[in-house]
Amino acid sequence: PDVLRCLFRLLFVFFRLLGPDRFGPQRAVIGARGSSRRALGAGLVTLPPLPSLDPLLSLMADPTVPERKRFCNNCGAKVNNEKGFCPQCGQEYSFVPTLNPGDVVAGQYEVKGAIAFGGLGWIYLGWDNVLSH
Repeated sequence: PDVLRCLFRLLFVFFRLLGPDRFGPQRAVIGARGSSRRALGAGLVTLPPLPSLDPLLSLMADPTVPERKRFCNNCGAKVNNEKGFCPQCGQEYSFVPTLNPGDVVAGQYEVKGAIAFGGLGWIYLGWDNVLSH
């Protein structure tokens, strides 16, 4: 189950970083002048495209969770160590990344590193070795 959860997170981050333009037709609004640009508010407001960012810049240099953000996932009690058992309910916890840069998940996705730690655990940046992106 942990490998599947990590794979799902890798795929989610992968698709989010590439954006919707790479995976299907984009929805466009055609204004009074006939141009098709991304628009908000029924075409009354248009926004310029965002600059493309290098996803490798989002990797954490030191993937650790600060002590102020360490809570038991079961009872919500404050915990101080990176891994162990909750002193209140006995639930095992770990704030240490389970995947390391260079690990390969499902024989296809190479882990580049950790991006963040959220409510469901670590979020990783992955590289699809089959599709080469």
